Amino acid sequence: MIRSIPVLLLLVLLAAPSLAEDALFPLGEGSKWTFDSRTTTGAMGFGVEVRGTVTAVVEKIETIEGVSCHAIHWIDEEGDLDSTTWVWTEGDSVRVARSTDGHLLLLPTDVAAGGEHATVRVGGTSCELSDHAVGESETVEVPAGRYEALPVRCTVKTAGVTIQTTVWYARGVGPVKIAESVVVGGAAETKRVLSLRAHEHR
Repeated sequence: MIRSIPVLLLLVLLAAPSLAEDALFPLGEGSKWTFDSRTTTGAMGFGVEVRGTVTAVVEKIETIEGVSCHAIHWIDEEGDLDSTTWVWTEGDSVRVARSTDGHLLLLPTDVAAGGEHATVRVGGTSCELSDHAVGESETVEVPAGRYEALPVRCTVKTAGVTIQTTVWYARGVGPVKIAESVVVGGAAETKRVLSLRAHEHR
């Protein structure tokens, strides 16, 4: 089974000042996001739905290749997801330094320029991002409330697997909704939607 989250988080280059209340993805050691998760797996019109909870926590700061990075740990209560993504910030930008276990949790994005084409390293594999773009701000309603959020979309194709991901980011909160579709061999498909239930920034 493909165990990938859109990421579940995203690399963002902002046009606004890099204050936590203005950032699309505010990072601080101990910050936490809790999502309601809905996963549907199936083929040929048949599917099984599983509901649960996914939590993302900024656990620590580590140095990778001379750069200070925040380690974000993603885990779900079903045990299907247990992954870490290391990100670093410079001014208003957030970039992915490394992601483990095949999970692409953050996507490189230039909000001011409307997106960028990029290659992201996930585990030992380089993934090409295509159709990578930032949409217009839209209203997103999730259990945690209603937010004006920027959607960031991309497609990753590798070894017969196509992953389409959209992450909605709200200023001062971070990711409020993540939607991912994984198609294997053009037939079997897994869809996962994460909707923010609670968040705590430090």
